Amino acid sequence: MVVSSSDHTPHLPEGYKALTSDAGAYEDKLRLVFNVRGERSLEILNGLVTADLVAVRGDAAFPTLILTPKGRVLADAVVIHLAGEVLLDVPASAWSDLELHFTTYMPPRFAQLEPSRLRVVRIHGPRTTERERTNTILFNMDHPVYTERDGSHRAVARFRDGFAVRLAEGFDLYLPPDQAHGLDLPSVSDEAWEVWRIERGIPQFGQDISKENLPPETDLVAECVSFAKGCYTGQEVLARIHYRGHVNRHLRGIHIPGPTTGVALQTGDELMLDEKNIGTVTSGALSPVHGWIGLGYVRREVEPGAEVIVRRDGHDADVPVFATVTNLPFAL
Repeated sequence: MVVSSSDHTPHLPEGYKALTSDAGAYEDKLRLVFNVRGERSLEILNGLVTADLVAVRGDAAFPTLILTPKGRVLADAVVIHLAGEVLLDVPASAWSDLELHFTTYMPPRFAQLEPSRLRVVRIHGPRTTERERTNTILFNMDHPVYTERDGSHRAVARFRDGFAVRLAEGFDLYLPPDQAHGLDLPSVSDEAWEVWRIERGIPQFGQDISKENLPPETDLVAECVSFAKGCYTGQEVLARIHYRGHVNRHLRGIHIPGPTTGVALQTGDELMLDEKNIGTVTSGALSPVHGWIGLGYVRREVEPGAEVIVRRDGHDADVPVFATVTNLPFAL
């Protein structure tokens, strides 16, 4: 968690300035990458994820979700299809559950997972594209494509001894260990990345998303789910919610306005309104721009703009700590 030396001189974690005013590189050590081998690897994988991996002819990367049969989020994932190769990028914290899931639903005769040496390096910042003008491979990649019913897909290309995936703002690089640190960009610390992702409302599996969540709660459906594809694990539950129902809570931003001394937002903090628990904080950090901010799940009837009280360990503070429920991302 970020700390501040005073309310007037906020601490800038290493790499935060690069992410917000230049461009920086962050090695995401919380992800695992696998090669998916087998004569029907893409077909088998398509039946296990929410994106439509076969709707796009040619090379592409697909942000997606892997669901339990009851429609809960087992993991967020990225599937990369390039020149016949298939890669799967998943959170390390989900692997024990995923391993059992794949053992059950992935016939080894047709598809198998093999650990890859590739590491995930995230390149972000307002000057990312400007810095990459001299790198024609990255600069000429198309922006992601979004459709209302099909989710999204991203351009992918060979890059060094790995892959590059074009994001709406920035790139995800998949590189061998010896190349992950050889980029001519400032390095971003875990601390800076945590602040930056919370400011932008990016949930992290194991922190803001777990197998207790339904996809519509997480705000990832538009990007990760196709409602036009055929059957996949968990589809029936998700379709029923989408067409005929709703979820009872949504991922929201939480902001403590005013001075930062003596207050904080921490994972597990309860959010109270009219003496009722209406939500829980899942991530918190001290932003140099906004002060204390966090992500959390809030009941659907509580609208952005509502003022709530932050309660920790089941107890109210001596002086009430007020916070505001906000839309995501936080104003940048």
